[in-house]
Amino acid sequence: MRLTGEGGLLSQLTKVVVESALDGELDDHLGYDKHDPAGRDGGNSRNGKRGKTVLTEAGLVSIEVPRDREGSFEPQLVKKRQRRLTGLDDLVISLSAKGLTHGEICAHLAEVYRASVSKQTIFTITDRVLEGMAEWQSRPLDSVYPVMFIDAVNVKIRDGNVANRPIYIALAVTVEGTRDILGVWAGEHGDGEGAKFWVRVLSEIKNRGTQDVCMVVCDGLKGLPAAIETVWPQAITQTCIVRLLPQQLPLRLEEALGRAGQGSQTDLRRAQRVGGAGCVYRFHRYPGATVSAHHQAVGARLARVRAVPAIRHTHSCRGVHNKCD
Repeated sequence: MRLTGEGGLLSQLTKVVVESALDGELDDHLGYDKHDPAGRDGGNSRNGKRGKTVLTEAGLVSIEVPRDREGSFEPQLVKKRQRRLTGLDDLVISLSAKGLTHGEICAHLAEVYRASVSKQTIFTITDRVLEGMAEWQSRPLDSVYPVMFIDAVNVKIRDGNVANRPIYIALAVTVEGTRDILGVWAGEHGDGEGAKFWVRVLSEIKNRGTQDVCMVVCDGLKGLPAAIETVWPQAITQTCIVRLLPQQLPLRLEEALGRAGQGSQTDLRRAQRVGGAGCVYRFHRYPGATVSAHHQAVGARLARVRAVPAIRHTHSCRGVHNKCD
């Protein structure tokens, strides 16, 4: 389930951020906000929007570009006749995250616009981006998700100094089989986030309508398993195992088992073909085979892997968990 790059899930967020920024540019150009009485009978005004498709790192994104009646508005983020928009992945992720200060968002936008707009324009654009993202962050969610993924990406946050800061993203697969980004949260400053942080994040998702989750796949983040049990007691917590499996693991095992005879190597190859969970863990029983404690721990965690259940959208919440048991 990719987030960035072509075919990723950032296209919907890119659309929200770009359109909000363009609305902010038009606010600054006209001198008043949308629906502001100051704009009545004041000369130039808004004149609807026109559709446009731009190519981004997330693929093709359809956006609506605002227009003015006099035709004097010249957008800067997506200029007229511009069809390619690059370098926005980190910007979109960071602007979509809850927890960033107004100054941090201003610094991000100022870097994108560089010297093409004034500082006051940056403030106006920031206000519109915050408004657009607040609407996206509070949208209603589905009542049940079969699988939810929670992971982190490091993004450079600018506010005076540049520093890496974790951005946590909750992705989900719906009962119809589609993918959705449920929310994005900026990690707190310091040594990391604990159970209180995750209870707040998961409770926010629940308050937006998600009453139950079948399985939550995470990367062993501190305090997250306990928070999942608190918010959704029946949910299965599955620790992601992809990063536990270095590509050289089968080779190292076969080398380690070379002294144990042909029989053990045959068993290893058979286990790999079948894909039996825990094949690493059980090979420590062979005489002369040395499997490190790390690899044994990997095998033990593989043995606890559960398959993602097949769920039809007609199932109730109770039926969802019955399919997992």
